[in-house]
Amino acid sequence: MLQAILKHTEGLDRIFVFVPLANVSQTEMVQGLGFSVERYAFALVRGDLDVPDAVFPEGYEVRRFVPGRDEEAWCEVRNTAFATLRGSETPMTPAMVAEMASRESSLHGEMLLLFHGDRPIGIVRCVPDEHEGSPAMEIAPLAIIPEYQGRGLGRNLLRTALKVAKERGFHQTVLSVNAENERAKSLYIQEGFREVEAVACYGYNLRRD
Repeated sequence: MLQAILKHTEGLDRIFVFVPLANVSQTEMVQGLGFSVERYAFALVRGDLDVPDAVFPEGYEVRRFVPGRDEEAWCEVRNTAFATLRGSETPMTPAMVAEMASRESSLHGEMLLLFHGDRPIGIVRCVPDEHEGSPAMEIAPLAIIPEYQGRGLGRNLLRTALKVAKERGFHQTVLSVNAENERAKSLYIQEGFREVEAVACYGYNLRRD
């Protein structure tokens, strides 16, 4: 199967696969094929719990993403917030965001930006998904630029997204978080999420000498 995949990788440097840590046989298989661990992540799920109200300080406002206007603002926040996060270092371009917004619109997803005055400082994306065969709302990404972190803005932006999920009739919400991002995982656990799976992201170098 790997050989079949490699036929379609022209122009790429690496390919990736996620493997649950509990799946020992699959772990041994991908390691035997030459994949190496890039990072670890946790899958988290939140059930149909009450959602506290999101309360932002004066001067902050959550706005819906507007196609054709907000692509650069989304990139600015996402690329700044994730510049050193493993697996997300590659910057997004406005064209990539436009394509994502078009796709999410067809899925009836939601993309929101948090502004401080006229400055975009946070983003969150909510898109329909499923968990264990049942409908779920996925939150990915959620980001606050570094200089605004530690002020409770991420928590309230998360609550805003959870309200979207509840208003859309979803009884569970899912997200993933890098193992290195301990502060984010702690926030999610505090807000009612629970860890359901740990996975390893394996990378395969296509440009081997």
